[in-house]
Formats: sequence, structure tokens, C-alpha cells
Amino acid sequence: MMLEVGGKLQTNSMQLRSLTREDLRLYERIYTDPRMWAELAGVLDQDIPENFERAVASVEADRHWVFVIVTDDGTAVGTVSLWNHEWGARQSTRSGGWCSPNTRDAGSHAPESPRL
Repeated sequence: MMLEVGGKLQTNSMQLRSLTREDLRLYERIYTDPRMWAELAGVLDQDIPENFERAVASVEADRHWVFVIVTDDGTAVGTVSLWNHEWGARQSTRSGGWCSPNTRDAGSHAPESPRL
């Protein structure tokens, strides 16, 4: 069962909450862990603090959504993002997500994880 509680989506075993400036460490882990990028040509050379600030600003301005995946024990393990994308004259909504390799298919979290 999924509930909205105080602007957060949550189940009995996880919640989604908006990305905030307190999530820089998670963002750094996601964008520097070679296991996360193994099938995508490796870790990108990028200015992570600058990209993070841009992402937080976009969330605060409601230009796109970046949700942090938080397990029932309070551990932030990844993100799910939704944003509008323009391709030529067409608008579409895109999504993407990252989840720490240490928590993928983590038994107790899988059964109630919402499907986005």
C-alpha cells in the first residue's frame, strides 16, 4: 500500500522524498561509483557539485522532479527523476533512476516497491 505523508510517497518498506541540499553525499556516490556506470561507458567527467546544485534548483523551482529513494531504516539508496524533454517540436516526459548496487533486489524492499 502506498501513502502520501507530508509530501512524501511511502510504503511499509520505503519512501520517495524530494532531493534537497542535504543529499550531496548520495549524489556524489551515484555519479562516482563505477558499478553504477559499468554499462554506460564508465563514470562521466563532470562537475558534480555544480550539477547537484542545478538539480536541486530545478526541484525547488518545480521544473522537474528528483525523488530520493529512502529505505525503511532511513538509508538513502538512490533517485528517481521525472522531467519534460523537448525533441524537435514534440514535448515528452522522461524518467530515469539510480539505485545503489548494494541495495538492488534487497529482499525486504522489493515486494512493496512502487512501480513508476
